[in-house]
Amino acid sequence: MSNLTTDHFSALLNKYASNKHPFNLQLLSARQGDRVLSLYQQSSDYFIQASGQIATYQDVDELFESLPPTKKPNDKFVIGIADKSDIIVGVVDLIRDYPRLQCWCLGFMLIAPQLRNQHYGSALYHDLESMVYRSGGKELRLVVHDKNHNALRFWQHLGFSIKDTGFEMYGDQKAKVSILEKTILPNIPKLHISS
Repeated sequence: MSNLTTDHFSALLNKYASNKHPFNLQLLSARQGDRVLSLYQQSSDYFIQASGQIATYQDVDELFESLPPTKKPNDKFVIGIADKSDIIVGVVDLIRDYPRLQCWCLGFMLIAPQLRNQHYGSALYHDLESMVYRSGGKELRLVVHDKNHNALRFWQHLGFSIKDTGFEMYGDQKAKVSILEKTILPNIPKLHISS
């Protein structure tokens, strides 16, 4: 479904927000950068590990503006995960049909430190996978900084496998990264066979 609009994706966000987590999923725009910066500041552990620096508005701008050369702004979806007080406690960056058709790039997923290790990230990922599949995606791809061992284990536990390695710039540091991919399968009910 290459003609997916922002309105359609917003409807999918509402439809696939699961009961597994008490959060509201919402499309964000650059006008909500202050809300994202607050999350980034809480998550300084990630930014210091990745780039050696705390997050700034430049990092927030990059979240909203960074696109591969072949993609257009309507191919990018920045999703905020808001708690009941409408505070952003997580953010996800998805790019449709990159690096190839029907492959979506999960450019970034960050959950507030106080919510980590409580299965919210897994529940959120499963909702996103369902949305991507319903939007015509057949694969997901992401990049993990090699210093981020917890993230690598998390993604591998969710079925991603390393397809390649390379280097990317994080701030002014060149870092080794792993490129992971996963084929998305439709949710098929499991058969329960009794003996």
